[in-house]
Amino acid sequence: MPLAATPSSRVAQAQADVLHALQRDLREVIAPELSSDAARSTLMMVDEMLGWIGVTQASGDDLAQLPIPPLEQGALSSPPYDAGSELIGDEAFAQMMAQAAAAISAAPDDRAFARAAIQAEAARLAREDALFATSQAERAPLDTPLSPERLSAWLGNLADFQGGSRVAAVSRVVGGFSKDTWLVDMTDGPDALRKLVLRRDLPFGPGENSVVDEAPLLAALSAQGLPVPRPIAVERTGAVAGTPFILVPRLPGKAVFGDWDAEPTLRAAIAADVAQTMAHCHRIDAQTLGLPTIAQQDAVAAMVSLWRGKWERRRLYPSAILEAAFAWLAANVPPGPQPACLVHGDVSFRNTLIEQGRLTALLDWEFAHLGDPVEDLSYFELVAAPVTDWPAVLQAYEAAGGPPYDPARARFYAVWRSTRNAVTTATAWHGFVRGLYPVSKAAYQGLSLYRFFLRDVAAKLEEVL
Repeated sequence: MPLAATPSSRVAQAQADVLHALQRDLREVIAPELSSDAARSTLMMVDEMLGWIGVTQASGDDLAQLPIPPLEQGALSSPPYDAGSELIGDEAFAQMMAQAAAAISAAPDDRAFARAAIQAEAARLAREDALFATSQAERAPLDTPLSPERLSAWLGNLADFQGGSRVAAVSRVVGGFSKDTWLVDMTDGPDALRKLVLRRDLPFGPGENSVVDEAPLLAALSAQGLPVPRPIAVERTGAVAGTPFILVPRLPGKAVFGDWDAEPTLRAAIAADVAQTMAHCHRIDAQTLGLPTIAQQDAVAAMVSLWRGKWERRRLYPSAILEAAFAWLAANVPPGPQPACLVHGDVSFRNTLIEQGRLTALLDWEFAHLGDPVEDLSYFELVAAPVTDWPAVLQAYEAAGGPPYDPARARFYAVWRSTRNAVTTATAWHGFVRGLYPVSKAAYQGLSLYRFFLRDVAAKLEEVL
């Protein structure tokens, strides 16, 4: 939806779009799960109220000005009005209605004027009704539905699936702020190809990257023995699923979200597995993965510059916190003449698969880049230290061949991690406001997660400035 001309109307439009996104979730996600009459009735009222609150403007510029008769002094005794209705801010129209009401009260026999006033206000009501109806109209799907038939036809052209195996079912995985994930079940075929995972790009993602860019790296990492899914197929055009996607085998295990109530020994074992996987990744020569050789310091400086450029292109309002963060990061890149290594960039338990107390896969390599291994350790410390013995994790990392941990360098990445994440959430909000992907999870990133990361950046800057 195009933005309105003034800052206040742009804000109002963004607020209306958030309400419309919430309405979509109420109708498509929550409503089908409701069973009681009371819940369904309440949802109906909430849905309609959100629709009315989302009516942001009803221009009356084409309404003829009422020929308001001269009023006696003191006839307009009502206080000033600053809204044309409960929901529309229009001071000029409000004042016109106030004067019309006073004129009707002062001259009740002037029926021609009363009719003109009624018609003017009724025209405004009709305009609001039209805006409400437009906002409630069925919109085109924001995500292309994944068609089992179309996916089956495409897979039939691949050698691995030419034995007649078809897509039996697809189901969407809840969540996914940066990519869209689906579980795909095939009718038959080899066990390794019966259960698959399809990851496709969102119409506009906060990382501004494509899932197909991960495919060569995943293949190279898998060849090096890292526990990552090896891509089976890549679709780059978007013709099959609406956006490009990769297809990988479904590996056993589940990720950890939220509070982790596992036994301490289990937590320690899994954290050690993650540490050893990081060490393995950090030991691989960049050229073996098809990546250039670059000094660690230069790679980190380029990374900071790249993300600052993203923020400057996508920000919709200024931030002294992020301005100070990028200035400090650019001036304090840790020295490192040694070659940069591949870092995951987002090591956390939510990006793992765990089966029977052991790590089976490290997922979501979309933030992978050449850099400093301490970045991964700093990121993992944020989630691992509260639930297990962090010195033991570092010991497992170094025992697996990882370089020694440097707390001084980690302070740099403590500022960096939330700075980068703040940029991704600001980018998601840009996509929402510009109508590139106006869904609630994009709004959630811009409204809630952005502020979370911004507060963390401010706190970390206080420790180093």
